[in-house]
Amino acid sequence: MAINERRKLNLGCGADIRHGYINLDCVEAEGINVVWDLEKFPYPFKEGQFDEIYARFILEHLDNIVKVMREWHRILKVGGKLFIEVPYDTSYSTWSNFQHKRAYNLKTLPMFVPSAITHVKTHDYGLGFGFKSIKQTLWFPKGLHLESYIISPIFNRMHTIYEGTGLRALFPAYSIRAEIIK
Repeated sequence: MAINERRKLNLGCGADIRHGYINLDCVEAEGINVVWDLEKFPYPFKEGQFDEIYARFILEHLDNIVKVMREWHRILKVGGKLFIEVPYDTSYSTWSNFQHKRAYNLKTLPMFVPSAITHVKTHDYGLGFGFKSIKQTLWFPKGLHLESYIISPIFNRMHTIYEGTGLRALFPAYSIRAEIIK
């Protein structure tokens, strides 16, 4: 399948090469189809080119989240899915990596989804674009962290209580996984 025929994009893929995707990273390596700096705009793709964009642990490394999200919105087709994973702001991994430029909590990504913003009257924050919907999940480490098997389902039903209390410090999530629809 030619690169132009692929309708899925794996951004900042590193060694996570995905079959059936255009795998993009800022360095040339085996399996990478497109070498590109994600902070250079516009990206080398047509408007509405992708059904799916996968961006795992990328946003926290980039300077201008608004420009990046605007560009992802541009290249995603209407009804397309954007999968994002970012470190949660109280996670040990958020600031242990000197390359991380920002922290994320459950209120950050909904800022790009006007229907998800209920605490203000102006819903687009002057962005000039917005996604249709968002579903976020807190991800807790598994393995030896046995309490995560119990607390993960509970806290994922009670986002407001989790973020509004000391629970987020007592039981820090590792990351936020978001599925955003254009």
